[in-house]
Amino acid sequence: MSFDDLLIKKGKREPVPSDALRRDIPKEVFLDQQMAKGVSEPQNGSDDKLQEIEPLAIAHNKVKKWAIFSTMLYLVLFPFVFYVALFSAMIFDNSRVTIPLGLSIIAISFLIPLSMPLSIFFIWFHYCRFRHRQALFFCAVPIFTIAAVLVVNALLQMLFLGRIA
Repeated sequence: MSFDDLLIKKGKREPVPSDALRRDIPKEVFLDQQMAKGVSEPQNGSDDKLQEIEPLAIAHNKVKKWAIFSTMLYLVLFPFVFYVALFSAMIFDNSRVTIPLGLSIIAISFLIPLSMPLSIFFIWFHYCRFRHRQALFFCAVPIFTIAAVLVVNALLQMLFLGRIA
């Protein structure tokens, strides 16, 4: 018995001609559509596709929680991080800072606020396409960016200015 026959038998779906099966829809999207319609696992557990719905739903909910948490965190932090990047122009108050060094520190400082809205976009872009690993990766991109910017900023100041600020 096929997955479609099982759904038709349970009254969850209208009969679909076999030549009209959706070959272009990814399996994860199809399973999520069936899960949204309320299809549950059969009693005998004979159908493999229905057994895959539960782990997919758990993973999808886990990624959704991380996506919401990351989005809220980055929306709250964005104004503060943006102002820190704006104040990085005060690096020119030091007389030992050359123009190329100062502009590179300013440009590097603006990577953090730039990464936040882009990360939010890509989190939800990949979440909606059931690419859970990519969505979780983009949840962490601003954190990686902050760490990289702090390290590069410290290295630039240590190498060119002889101090760590």
